[in-house]
Amino acid sequence: MLKLVDVKKEYYAGGETVHALKGVSINFRRNEFVSILGASGCGKTTILSLAAGLLTPSSGEVLRGGGEFGYMLQRDALFPWRTVE
Repeated sequence: MLKLVDVKKEYYAGGETVHALKGVSINFRRNEFVSILGASGCGKTTILSLAAGLLTPSSGEVLRGGGEFGYMLQRDALFPWRTVE
């Protein structure tokens, strides 16, 4: 189970605030296959990074119930000390 509750994520770049996510709520159930589609810059990678614990939300909650969550990027952008396995 993975749940995002009213998640907001802001980045600060060049003295400006970029709102990557504004109040996103999603509930992913166990054994569910999900595709996230959208235009470039709409927050897809931000959602995945929050779900995997690589980012923390500016506000809201990311709830991970049991097990682990991971994802593989389209390009091989693994950390050199990590493997897919």
